[in-house]
Amino acid sequence: MKLAEMVVNGSWNWPEEWSTEFPMITQINTPSLDPMKEDTMMWKNRNGKLSKFSVSQTYQDMQIENMEVNWNKVVWYSQNIPKHSFILWLAIQTRLTTQDKIKSWGSYDINDEGVLISQVWYAFLSCGIG
Repeated sequence: MKLAEMVVNGSWNWPEEWSTEFPMITQINTPSLDPMKEDTMMWKNRNGKLSKFSVSQTYQDMQIENMEVNWNKVVWYSQNIPKHSFILWLAIQTRLTTQDKIKSWGSYDINDEGVLISQVWYAFLSCGIG
């Protein structure tokens, strides 16, 4: 879709879904278009500099700038096993679904051997039939 298709008779012609989903777009000033010029896609980076649009630059601009963490090289090193690094990274971020977290959900119980038992199975096993 070209910008010229988005402006009709000097007014924005936003798709209805866009206007509903993003009501703030209706407040964007309508550009004055020169029919003799071709559309170009530009990106204003976080420093305010206009440049040709690129996905990589957009991605970099949208990233939150964080300090490098001191555990970075422990998790992500050249001989790592990706699965192990990912699990370690989750653990460092406290995002692993550990037994403590599962217990806090309330719908599961963990027996002395660390086996996860749903309340339904627990009730079935404790009633003496199973």
